[in-house]
Amino acid sequence: MICRFTRDNGGASMVLTALALGMFAGICAIAVDYGYAVVMKQRLQGSADAAAMAAIIEIPDTSAAETAAIDYASRDMPVAQHGSVVVAADVEPGSWDMDNRTFTAGGSPTDAVRVTARRSQANGNALGMFFARILGIASSNVSAFAIAWKSEPGECVVTLEEDDTGLYVNSSSSVTTENCSVQVNSDDSKAIESNSGSTVDAGSGEICVVGNTSGGGISPSPTTGCSAMPDPLASLSPPSYGGCNHSDKVVVEDGDTETLSPGRYCKGIEINSGGVANFSPGVYVIEGDKFSVNSDAVANGTGVHFYLRDKDALIHFNSDSTVNFSAPTSGDMSGILFYSDRNIGDEMDHEINSRSTSVLNGVTYLPTGNLAVNSESTLGGANSCIKLITLRLEVNSDSTLHIGDNFGSSGCGVPLPTIMAGAIRLVR
Repeated sequence: MICRFTRDNGGASMVLTALALGMFAGICAIAVDYGYAVVMKQRLQGSADAAAMAAIIEIPDTSAAETAAIDYASRDMPVAQHGSVVVAADVEPGSWDMDNRTFTAGGSPTDAVRVTARRSQANGNALGMFFARILGIASSNVSAFAIAWKSEPGECVVTLEEDDTGLYVNSSSSVTTENCSVQVNSDDSKAIESNSGSTVDAGSGEICVVGNTSGGGISPSPTTGCSAMPDPLASLSPPSYGGCNHSDKVVVEDGDTETLSPGRYCKGIEINSGGVANFSPGVYVIEGDKFSVNSDAVANGTGVHFYLRDKDALIHFNSDSTVNFSAPTSGDMSGILFYSDRNIGDEMDHEINSRSTSVLNGVTYLPTGNLAVNSESTLGGANSCIKLITLRLEVNSDSTLHIGDNFGSSGCGVPLPTIMAGAIRLVR
């Protein structure tokens, strides 16, 4: 009888089943808690991104940067629910090497900040587990980090288009920048398109693209997959203005020379063939029709600001025209030459055409506008101080865009707007 008992294995299946169920429960526990940790990491990444962007605005004031990062993180992930996901030790000012894409905590110059958001034992808020507790795992450390960088005031071309080609250079045309970079926010596979012997040359600057590029002649090699740059002038209000000073279109007739004064031009401005218009310093509000400088006409102005108020206020510089403008050096519009209202719902098509030569020192801000430089035209030149912020930029048909970041008294004499004294972006 004893022998038969020792040979009886009828209960083995129950033991194996119990073991299998235990293993299955353990796998389920790990899967559920792993998924929870992944979701929490994504949440922490969002908080780290927001905290880093808040902190970089305050750099080089490291104390203010630390306060801003902690404040933003606690608002995004409330302390009552998550504990302190960012503490003082998680905010690390330092320097960013764009060429090698490396961050050095405590490095010089202080132009970057790394923020780590945590649910961890170190912060006293480790992520509690659900089912993994049966395996003896009560909590887990989860973290994410972000690095924000405040570049030198170096982007002289920024295109804000997000979905289509942002910079198009065609038919033996060229875009050259001096001491400054190119930022293209489009995530399109042809965010920058350079064809038919054209070139885009940023020299010592950077070409940063959210999407990708198409064609050749682009130098240095573009950095793709960049973060989109926020509109650099999104917080700048337009200038104030009163009633119409000119209810009819102001026209400078063929061969005439006239001096125009600041004011509100409610039916546009037109300078006809051979005419010369000298613009006195101040603010010009243009609406109701185009700002046209036509064949062989000349327009000059120092210390001028043009507010393009509605969808009809289009820049049209035409065949063989010559335009020389520089922005104000003081006041609310200091450094801003053209400002197209960002609340205009329609896209606007601005054109510089047919061997036109233009030097537009200052910032040209066309957030809903497409700027086309066509037909052997030239915009800018050596030692210029020009920034273009447009929806899209096209340079076609043997045209030349040559712009530089030579703002200040040692350059073109126009100051860089305070609001643009360093672009910020997430770099990791």
